[in-house]
Amino acid sequence: MKVLLADPPIAEIGTEQADTSPNLGILYLISSLRESVEGVQIDYVDALRKIESHLAEVDRIRPDVYGISFASFYAPLAYKVINAIKEKYPSILVICGGAHPTALPDDVFEHSRADICALGEGEETLADLVRGYMSEEDFAHVAGIAYRVNGEVHRNALRPLLRDLDARPAPAWDLIDFSKYLGCRKYKGTPSTSVVASRGCPLDCVFCSNPVWKLQKPWVRLRSPESIAREVEYLYRRGIREVYLRSDEMNPNPRWCADVFRALADLGHSDLYFQCNLKATPIDDELAASLSLANCWVTHVGIESGNDRVLAGIRKKVAVTDTLEACRTLKRHNVKVFGFFMMYQVWEKDGELQVETPQEVDQTLAFLRRLRREKLVDYMSWSYATPFPGSDLYRIAKKHDLIKPSLKDGSEYGAAASIWEISMNLPGISERRMALSRAKGMLLQGLFVVQSEGFFRRKNFLANMKRAAKKLKLVLLRK
Repeated sequence: MKVLLADPPIAEIGTEQADTSPNLGILYLISSLRESVEGVQIDYVDALRKIESHLAEVDRIRPDVYGISFASFYAPLAYKVINAIKEKYPSILVICGGAHPTALPDDVFEHSRADICALGEGEETLADLVRGYMSEEDFAHVAGIAYRVNGEVHRNALRPLLRDLDARPAPAWDLIDFSKYLGCRKYKGTPSTSVVASRGCPLDCVFCSNPVWKLQKPWVRLRSPESIAREVEYLYRRGIREVYLRSDEMNPNPRWCADVFRALADLGHSDLYFQCNLKATPIDDELAASLSLANCWVTHVGIESGNDRVLAGIRKKVAVTDTLEACRTLKRHNVKVFGFFMMYQVWEKDGELQVETPQEVDQTLAFLRRLRREKLVDYMSWSYATPFPGSDLYRIAKKHDLIKPSLKDGSEYGAAASIWEISMNLPGISERRMALSRAKGMLLQGLFVVQSEGFFRRKNFLANMKRAAKKLKLVLLRK
């Protein structure tokens, strides 16, 4: 039995996301399948290929099962690949997984010839599917899938989430040539890669799409500090010198977070660096000190807005004062801060549509200028709120008919593939006004980079700024 697992050929559309790191979800699928099913040859085709090269690998391998994992903004690309494979090899069993198939399986079946959508975590589901396919069984007994039989879509019961993450085999790192990937966009050590520290998030922010983990509870599960440290040590021996701990937030349990970084510090590698994501609260001196001890030089914080009405509306469960205190605490321990900011947020209050006003966006820009002036934030991102399938924002945007079709592919989620594209029509706010807000934020973003002492890819940064200027000029010239 030949199984080919793949990313969409993202290099086809030229995004940087294709070359940062391998798909950790697929690496977990491979290691789990290796452990649980005998007699299977497994291959992985990563995102670094274009469509022609991707399909050539399918021709070379001729798999019995082809699985592809994708987020919503790559769905049109994934459908193109799936349909091309099915056209040439109709007998190949095509399984879709990841965020988009979990959130919108009906969309997958409507626009592609896929056979199955895996809903939620895929390790045990894929193993059951492969075993069943090898035994020529039907799929009625496989939990956690939607599938098509004679043109009809069936949905089976959900599969319980994995409880003991430490019991799972480590990702199939042996398949990865790290020299093919650029790694972290900002770094102190190179080469760099990512490690999954936890799955899920206890929060329920309006804009957040986390369908794989939020099908059922518990919404967050943590790996043990010892398990994380063992994987990091293996990667260090493979030559890795910086690790991004991939967790929606590392401090849902502050004690666990501190224990993780103490375990990493105990590895004793002075030339090994880390970065992670944190929520603005709780961050105290003990937690910040543990980050510093382990050479965690930068943390990414979802600040989003400088306006408390907006923060409450999107259910961030933080206030502006919390952000200020968190940044000051991290700075006391020489940890840099990368702030995520989003403009033109949308939410509901008592069923009525609420929209972040241009004046509130300007207030966030003023807050950013303060953070820069007081040197509390070193880097920032600046984007439009985008309705990803699986998020409450997507539900709200659909309900109030806010979603704009993508300029590139006409889909209602394709706009997310470009950080420059406005994805919602907001009542009373022109695209020109939104583009002006974008321009102001991009200017601030450049000033943060110039001011910061950290490492960054100047070539990529300048290219992005030039591309942004062209995109913004087109919008500003519209009436």
